[in-house]
Amino acid sequence: PAVQPEPVPLSATIPVRIDDVSPEIVGPLDAKATQFGRVLSLTGSGKEKVVGPVAAWVTDLRGLVTENIAARGSDNDLLVFTWASGGDWKAANVSDQTGVRIDGPPTAWTAPFDCVPLEHLAARSTANELVVFYRAPGVRWQSVNLSRKTGIEVAGPPVAWTTPKGASLVEHVAAPTANGELVVFYYHPSQDWQFVNISQQTGVKVFGRAAAWTAPLSSVEVDHLAARTPTGDLVVFYWGPTTGWQAINL
Repeated sequence: PAVQPEPVPLSATIPVRIDDVSPEIVGPLDAKATQFGRVLSLTGSGKEKVVGPVAAWVTDLRGLVTENIAARGSDNDLLVFTWASGGDWKAANVSDQTGVRIDGPPTAWTAPFDCVPLEHLAARSTANELVVFYRAPGVRWQSVNLSRKTGIEVAGPPVAWTTPKGASLVEHVAAPTANGELVVFYYHPSQDWQFVNISQQTGVKVFGRAAAWTAPLSSVEVDHLAARTPTGDLVVFYWGPTTGWQAINL
């Protein structure tokens, strides 16, 4: 998207600005362009600063593609920056809309709901609770507190992924507890949020954030997680429909 020479406010309520911070290039290219295009700073001259890693996702609503970035603000607010073709970057303060502040980086995913993409974020709150934020296009952000539903508090950043199940998706969020146990929370439209303690099933505890992916095996999509143990070992956890969660120490 085009960038005006001067910083442009994104919102009347959130003083976030866009700055063009593209490096100068000596040569035939535009002096403010890179091989990847322009480099934009969404918060370079605004009051809202972000802390730690960010999460990004794309939504497609009947051909309207929207790019989204979520980050934790310096005051623990959850901020979402959005860009769609024909417009400019906009910002929303999810914490103001839901009353929930976060402590750590968010994770993001989408899942269909009534033929529209339902956007999801998950993060650890300042009260060490795992909270899922969600919205449909054009609707305010809402939240559900998984820790209050399950009685499980978390002590680190979550990771999320989805797995197909018939015509729908199973949504997963994994996060470590204070004693190093890795817990997976999962949701399917036919049931409310459930959880499984992988560390209790495998006897393996973790340290820090896990990584997640899926891979096909015959006609089944197998869930995978990888994490560091407290002793520095790299362990891969994987799930099968007949075996449950297992672990292999790499």
